[in-house]
Amino acid sequence: MVHLAPTRLVHISACVTLSALLVAGCSRLGGSQGSAEEEEKTAQVTVWSEQFEIFLEHRLIVVNTPTKFITHVTDLTTLEPRREGPLTFILRRGSEEPTTHIEPTPARDGIYIPDLTFPKPGEWIVSLRIPSAGQEHVVELPPLTVFATREEMARAPNPAAPEGISFLKEQQWKLLTKTEPVHRRQVIERMRLAGVVSVRPGHRAAVTPPIAGHLMPPPGASLPSLGIPVKAGQVLAVVQPHLAGSDLVTFLSSQQQLQALDVELTVKAAAAEADAIRARVAFNQAEQVLRAVFARCANRTPSRRGNWRKQSLISARLRQT
Repeated sequence: MVHLAPTRLVHISACVTLSALLVAGCSRLGGSQGSAEEEEKTAQVTVWSEQFEIFLEHRLIVVNTPTKFITHVTDLTTLEPRREGPLTFILRRGSEEPTTHIEPTPARDGIYIPDLTFPKPGEWIVSLRIPSAGQEHVVELPPLTVFATREEMARAPNPAAPEGISFLKEQQWKLLTKTEPVHRRQVIERMRLAGVVSVRPGHRAAVTPPIAGHLMPPPGASLPSLGIPVKAGQVLAVVQPHLAGSDLVTFLSSQQQLQALDVELTVKAAAAEADAIRARVAFNQAEQVLRAVFARCANRTPSRRGNWRKQSLISARLRQT
């Protein structure tokens, strides 16, 4: 397993030829140069909480000497750098009163660079308080050693360098990469397989039609799909029988005959409707003529009332017919 140890690489290059020329020149002048100051030793720390990952690097600490703590803060929910908000450093030495330093904003995305000063030598505990989403998250750092003098710091062994592949936090933030401490855990193996959803036992009913044929949707509806509720007595499908040979010929012939009869009935119904309309028109015309006759009779003398009765009877008979 590869452990990604976030580190900040420092490359120091020197021109050997130029150094040799400078030393030779000094020796000719009779002067002497002291050896170059040793590179200050740097410690690197990575800790994780439930919400944040902290990668911190600093030079070995000397009492009453401001020391830059280059602190990288990663939100483990989004895997992005913390871009705003304060970061509080709490420095504690034994049971003494703790010292608090508040860094109000990051120097750049995800990186806080406070100058911390430790007033006494010895072992110190540093805690980080990170407010986020209305909550305050506390991250404890491993114990730090504060040296009394620079000579004591120079005699201290070099901090253990992290092992693994060097992967800068700035690179991790671009790729949204997450690092975790290596530990033993249960491995879950997953396989993607095809499956069929089936009805629970006792909830299946087999319907056997009395004849073979094609399963067709009921008129004006569609076949019900899986999961759609149905009601008692609802027609779910119809079976269209298979026809072949003479049965198919008979079926087609009967279907044509039915279509022809349907057309014939339609024509006869239209003719009957036309006859009825003509009869109604003739009746209306006869009724109008009869009313005109009654009007003329009303203007005649009373001696002809007997004829009026005959005409009334004729009108009544016409109405009955």
